[in-house]
Amino acid sequence: GNCAHFHRGIDIATTIYTPIRAAGPGKVIWAGKSPYDSAWIVIIAHSTKLESWYGHVANGSHAPVVHAGQ
Repeated sequence: GNCAHFHRGIDIATTIYTPIRAAGPGKVIWAGKSPYDSAWIVIIAHSTKLESWYGHVANGSHAPVVHAGQ
């Protein structure tokens, strides 16, 4: 874990466009281009101390179907 983008999360891979369900109830706080690369990312806040990040959810031609505030 010494690269700039290292995280302590769990990566779960599947094929592109497989429907993704949130890990739990929460609010979408970001749905758009990742600040780290060109992939789309969705971030859900489950509480003030817990977020789940869904990275590489689409390629450049397909945006996520959710938006911030949902």
